[in-house]
Amino acid sequence: MIRKVSAPLRIDLCGGSLDIHPIPTDLGPIHIVNAAINRRVTGTLDDTNGLKLEYSMPLGIKSGSGLGSSGCMNLVWLALVTGKSDRYWLADSVYSMELATGVVGGMQDQFVSSYGCIKLLTINHSRVWVES
Repeated sequence: MIRKVSAPLRIDLCGGSLDIHPIPTDLGPIHIVNAAINRRVTGTLDDTNGLKLEYSMPLGIKSGSGLGSSGCMNLVWLALVTGKSDRYWLADSVYSMELATGVVGGMQDQFVSSYGCIKLLTINHSRVWVES
């Protein structure tokens, strides 16, 4: 079976970096507006002849670009290896894994990559509400 997943990178329109702990806990609820852009991280999992996992970043985009690429890559990976498509579960699970491994960052990358479009994220403590 070959499984393919893609997710968009994002730009902040308002409230960037307010999603980084402990800000949502100490000052929440906080609001962030993001927009998905037309550059996507793609991934393929092919288990027809052994197991092969491949990623593709958009041309000229590097991790650390400020477009949410690392959270997006982790989201694509998790969707590939679990086969799950529940957007909230994927975004929340990626954020939880990043916290558990010591990654310092917020939640906006994962949620906008998972939901796409222009989104208002309301974050209070560790709970996220996603609105169009």
